[in-house]
Amino acid sequence: MARVSGCLRWVFGLLFTITILIVRTTGVLAQDLPPEQPLPPSAPSEITAAGIEETRASVAWSPVPGATHYTVWVDGQRWTGSSYTGAEIKGLQPYTEYTVYVTASNDSGESGPSPSVTFKTLPPVPGTPIPSIKAVDSAGATIEWPALPPSQYVKQYRIYVDGQFVADIDAKEGIQVAQLTNLETGDHYVTVAGVNENREGPMSQPLHFVVRAVPEPTGVTVANRGNDWVIVSWDKQVDIFKYRVFLDGELVGETREQSYLIKGLEPDTEYQIGVVSVSEDGNESLSAELTVKTSSTPPDVSLSGIIDPVYGYVPDVLPGMLVVFAIGGAIKIARTGKYALGGRQLLRWL
Repeated sequence: MARVSGCLRWVFGLLFTITILIVRTTGVLAQDLPPEQPLPPSAPSEITAAGIEETRASVAWSPVPGATHYTVWVDGQRWTGSSYTGAEIKGLQPYTEYTVYVTASNDSGESGPSPSVTFKTLPPVPGTPIPSIKAVDSAGATIEWPALPPSQYVKQYRIYVDGQFVADIDAKEGIQVAQLTNLETGDHYVTVAGVNENREGPMSQPLHFVVRAVPEPTGVTVANRGNDWVIVSWDKQVDIFKYRVFLDGELVGETREQSYLIKGLEPDTEYQIGVVSVSEDGNESLSAELTVKTSSTPPDVSLSGIIDPVYGYVPDVLPGMLVVFAIGGAIKIARTGKYALGGRQLLRWL
């Protein structure tokens, strides 16, 4: 029994010694190892663009575990950074398309790029148009203005009459024209504003005009015509400053008279002529319309065509011409011989 008990004590002592050694050895190894390094973060996801203006925009993305910093890339160029899940991009160009992605990073490195997002900045706010009154008639007016610069990317022009929106007209190059119709007699004010994808720009200064009832010309008729011209005339009107004459809808001239000659027409051709009365303040009447047809082309004229008919009458005319010459000669002789030398009268009976 004593021997067995001694063996057990020896075994337990050995196990205890081994355990102590293992514990001590493990503790030393754990102290000697460097701290565990974190892995580089994964790429951000769910990137979105918002708050897009003329020269700036905001982007946001979902957070990435283990990331301590984010970098925003614009068109492949490192643009800005943030420790948050969003950033504002400044210094962009108006009305320009950009592609943006984001990378995440920490002490161990940088992630790959996130999915990209593409957006387009807004154009600059339109400037102020400068309209003018081109004409006023008995039911409305015509206004015009130069187009705003192409760099403002104007899509439409918005027209207001007496403070009320009336129409949008598509922008075009050069001079813009708008017809204002169905207006009541009296004073009116018109303003114009440019509109693009950004917003409506400032209104122009209001233009004032007066719609007055101007009577249209009466008695419009063809006074004369030829194969390439016509003369139209009309009745005189009171308080009319001038008249405008139109040919097939195109203005051909103005006059203060009650007639007008239109030249350069084609023979045997039908035309639509319009005459409009204009008051001194620029108000116009409705157009008095008239359909006119020029004469046919006259036959060709030749020298023989003129001589032959004339000389055909010579045999009949010659005897009469001889008698006339004879009588005229006799009278001349008689008057010449009425006085003699010294002034004595020879032929009293003459």
